[in-house]
Amino acid sequence: MQRFTENELSHLQAHIDLTERIVGRVGLTLKVSTDMAGFIHYLRNEPASDTHGTPTTHDPQLSYLHPGNSFWVYLEDARGEIVAVHGQRLCETRDFINDCLRQTYFQDLTPKIHQDPLDLYPEANDIQLQGRLAFGGGLYIRREWRGKDLLIFNRCSRTLALRHFDADYVVGALRNSPNRWRMALGGGGMPNALYL
Repeated sequence: MQRFTENELSHLQAHIDLTERIVGRVGLTLKVSTDMAGFIHYLRNEPASDTHGTPTTHDPQLSYLHPGNSFWVYLEDARGEIVAVHGQRLCETRDFINDCLRQTYFQDLTPKIHQDPLDLYPEANDIQLQGRLAFGGGLYIRREWRGKDLLIFNRCSRTLALRHFDADYVVGALRNSPNRWRMALGGGGMPNALYL
C-alpha cells in the first residue's frame, strides 16, 4: 500500500472527529483499548440473546493477539458504563480466502486436529485479498442504545484500524441472514460483501 497522503490522513481524522461529535450528542465518549481479554469479558457478560457471541479471532485465549495486532473500540456513557464495542485485528496474509478455509485466523494459537467445515459462496473463489487486512469482529450495541444512529461508531472502528494498521483492506464477517446486505452496507459501510 502506498503511504497515506496528508489529505487522506486529514479525511480519516475528520471521520473520527465526526464520530466523537455524533456520539457526544447523546452523552457517549469514544474510547479504545488493547486489552482484548477485557473485550471478550465484556461480551461474555452481556445477555447471550443480544450478542452474536465472542469471535474466536479476537479472543486472546484462543488466538495470538497482542497490542501490536489488535484493539477494541468502545462507547462509554457518563456513568462510565460501556454500551457498545467492536474489535479489530491485523491479519497479514498471502490469501485471506484460503486462510479462512484453512481457519488460520480462527483459534490460531494451536493447530487444529479437526477442522470445522466452512462453506463460502462460489464468488469467493474469484477474490484475491493479500497483504495487511484489518479484520473486525464482535460488534455489539446494548439494546437500549440501538436505533440512535450509533452505527457510525462501527465505521469509525474500521477507520481507526485502517490508519493504525496501515491496512490494505478492511474486512469483516457477517452471518448469512436475511438482513446481511443491509448490515454490510448500512452497518459496516462495506459495498463489496461475501458471506461465509
